[in-house]
Amino acid sequence: MIVLASRTRETTEDADTSQLRYHIGMVHANILQRVTIVIGRVLGFWASSADSTNANHKSDNAARGGEFNFRTEMFDDGTDSFGWYEDD
Repeated sequence: MIVLASRTRETTEDADTSQLRYHIGMVHANILQRVTIVIGRVLGFWASSADSTNANHKSDNAARGGEFNFRTEMFDDGTDSFGWYEDD
Protein backbone atom coordinates (compact mmCIF):
# COMPACT_ATOMS: atom_id res chain seq x y z
CA MET A 1 0.00 0.00 0.00
CA ILE A 2 2.87 2.37 0.72
CA VAL A 3 4.31 1.71 -2.72
CA LEU A 4 1.02 2.65 -4.39
CA ALA A 5 0.79 5.88 -2.44
CA SER A 6 4.27 7.02 -3.47
CA ARG A 7 3.65 6.20 -7.13
CA THR A 8 0.37 8.11 -7.07
CA ARG A 9 2.09 11.15 -5.58
CA GLU A 10 4.82 11.02 -8.25
CA THR A 11 2.21 10.69 -10.99
CA THR A 12 0.27 13.63 -9.57
CA GLU A 13 3.44 15.73 -9.34
CA ASP A 14 4.35 14.83 -12.93
CA ALA A 15 0.87 15.80 -14.09
CA ASP A 16 1.05 19.08 -12.16
CA THR A 17 4.49 19.81 -13.61
CA SER A 18 3.35 19.11 -17.15
CA GLN A 19 0.26 21.30 -16.69
CA LEU A 20 2.46 24.08 -15.31
CA ARG A 21 4.83 23.77 -18.29
CA TYR A 22 1.85 23.85 -20.65
CA HIS A 23 0.48 27.04 -19.05
CA ILE A 24 3.90 28.70 -19.05
CA GLY A 25 4.26 27.82 -22.72
CA MET A 26 0.85 29.31 -23.46
CA VAL A 27 1.77 32.51 -21.62
CA HIS A 28 5.00 32.78 -23.60
CA ALA A 29 3.13 32.18 -26.86
CA ASN A 30 0.58 34.84 -25.95
CA ILE A 31 3.29 37.36 -25.06
CA LEU A 32 5.16 36.59 -28.28
CA GLN A 33 1.99 37.05 -30.31
CA ARG A 34 1.25 40.42 -28.69
CA VAL A 35 4.82 41.64 -29.15
CA THR A 36 4.69 40.61 -32.81
CA ILE A 37 1.44 42.53 -33.29
CA VAL A 38 2.87 45.65 -31.63
CA ILE A 39 6.04 45.51 -33.73
CA GLY A 40 3.98 45.03 -36.88
CA ARG A 41 1.80 48.03 -36.07
CA VAL A 42 4.80 50.23 -35.24
CA LEU A 43 6.55 49.26 -38.47
CA GLY A 44 3.34 49.78 -40.44
CA PHE A 45 2.86 53.23 -38.93
CA TRP A 46 6.50 54.09 -39.58
CA ALA A 47 6.30 52.96 -43.20
CA SER A 48 3.03 54.77 -43.85
CA SER A 49 4.30 58.04 -42.39
CA ALA A 50 7.34 58.11 -44.67
CA ASP A 51 7.19 60.71 -47.41
CA SER A 52 7.00 58.60 -50.54
CA THR A 53 6.40 61.55 -52.89
CA ASN A 54 9.45 63.18 -54.33
CA ALA A 55 7.97 66.31 -55.89
CA ASN A 56 11.26 68.19 -55.80
CA HIS A 57 13.28 65.61 -57.71
CA LYS A 58 15.07 66.81 -60.84
CA SER A 59 13.38 64.43 -63.25
CA ASP A 60 9.90 65.10 -61.84
CA ASN A 61 10.24 68.86 -62.33
CA ALA A 62 12.09 68.77 -65.63
CA ALA A 63 8.95 69.57 -67.62
CA ARG A 64 8.26 72.68 -65.52
CA GLY A 65 11.36 74.47 -66.77
CA GLY A 66 13.72 76.77 -64.94
CA GLU A 67 17.06 76.08 -63.35
CA PHE A 68 17.53 73.41 -60.70
CA ASN A 69 18.62 75.03 -57.43
CA PHE A 70 20.75 72.53 -55.51
CA ARG A 71 20.31 74.49 -52.24
CA THR A 72 16.50 74.27 -52.24
CA GLU A 73 16.36 71.16 -54.44
CA MET A 74 13.69 72.82 -56.56
CA PHE A 75 13.50 74.42 -59.99
CA ASP A 76 13.29 78.21 -59.97
CA ASP A 77 14.05 81.17 -62.21
CA GLY A 78 17.76 81.17 -61.31
CA THR A 79 17.77 84.35 -59.24
CA ASP A 80 18.40 82.86 -55.76
CA SER A 81 21.55 84.65 -54.62
CA PHE A 82 22.36 81.92 -52.05
CA GLY A 83 21.53 78.99 -54.31
CA TRP A 84 23.81 77.16 -56.70
CA TYR A 85 22.69 75.98 -60.06
CA GLU A 86 25.29 73.55 -61.28
CA ASP A 87 26.25 70.13 -59.98
CA ASP A 88 29.65 70.21 -58.25
